[in-house]
Amino acid sequence: MNEEKPHPDKRLLFLVRARFIERGESLHGWCNQHGINHAYAHRALTGVLRFPAARRLRLRILSEVGLTQDTSIGETLND
Repeated sequence: MNEEKPHPDKRLLFLVRARFIERGESLHGWCNQHGINHAYAHRALTGVLRFPAARRLRLRILSEVGLTQDTSIGETLND
């Protein structure tokens, strides 16, 4: 099975939120600006939703905050 990195879980959600906060924004606010239900984004980032559209949203959010699917959460948290 080919799993993407960073793995969706609560750590990823916290990391994404932290990146938005560093920019003076919030995940919730970004979702509102882009017409995305914040609860849907939350479930996509934590891995509750795993279908293709949720994976695309997760990658879009990761890209928005400067992360890639190849970023290791452990490496990023230790930066």
